[in-house]
Amino acid sequence: MFQTITCAPMEGVTRAVFRRKHHALFGGADTYVTPFLAPSADGVFSEKERREVLPAACAGVPTVPQLLTARPEHFLWAAEKMAELGYDRVDLNLGCPSGTVV
Repeated sequence: MFQTITCAPMEGVTRAVFRRKHHALFGGADTYVTPFLAPSADGVFSEKERREVLPAACAGVPTVPQLLTARPEHFLWAAEKMAELGYDRVDLNLGCPSGTVV
């Protein structure tokens, strides 16, 4: 049986520094999901969000950006931006009770 281990995001805890250190010291996770990125209506990510997904911040760590939005056009824009940064996969968070989604 095939299993994968995913390091789930915890806002304020599993930022890029944590993911790099955990991966270097312990490994074991197949993927590390970022704390959510909330695409805005004006088509930008905050500087804090951008730092979390820049290739230099995630080098050598199997990272999956998590997108949190209820608007399909915002999701498509953000997924395209992640592809431009070299990501071949994103996580769409549809189960969060955050006002961003509901």
